[in-house]
Amino acid sequence: MVGWIKLHRKIRSNPIFNDPQLLRLWLICLTEASHTEHDQIVGRQKVKLKPGDFVTGRFALMDMYNTGLKSKDRVKGEKTIFRWLEQLQEMGYLTIKKTNKFSIVSIDNWAIYQDGASENDNSLTIKRPSNDHQMTTNKNVKNDKNEKKINNSLTSTNLVTWRMPIYFIKKYLKIIRKLRNQTLKNGRVILG
Repeated sequence: MVGWIKLHRKIRSNPIFNDPQLLRLWLICLTEASHTEHDQIVGRQKVKLKPGDFVTGRFALMDMYNTGLKSKDRVKGEKTIFRWLEQLQEMGYLTIKKTNKFSIVSIDNWAIYQDGASENDNSLTIKRPSNDHQMTTNKNVKNDKNEKKINNSLTSTNLVTWRMPIYFIKKYLKIIRKLRNQTLKNGRVILG
């Protein structure tokens, strides 16, 4: 999965925050939910998903839940996790549409939580990508200029702090080559 979700600080005052199993399952639901409307093929059936929907089954949900957990923390029964999902439905967090092969889970109020309900939040969301883009572009341009400077300084054999060892090795080899051409007098090297 690629992308991010919004999570409000109010979750800390929500009853779900104090139940680690429900919180983990809720976060899995939020990260599995689709952010755009699209069609998904399940078996040989086409399912239309809206933003905030995802398709799952008992075993797939159990695999997602247990991923990354130590063996002592894993839940053994797929029915247990599905009961927790039904508990989230009873609490008003989501809606489950069951079929005999899969279930479509819809996050209630997805648009309010993830699309930005207030104008303040929305205006920040609109401004943020352009600001991020400008900062990233400036850094990239600066990095390109720095790379050119480094390449130029290496060719002109100026000292570059992170290339210092290479510079000294080249300098040392140059001195060795010079010494080979020198003659020895009384066991001493004549430098000149």
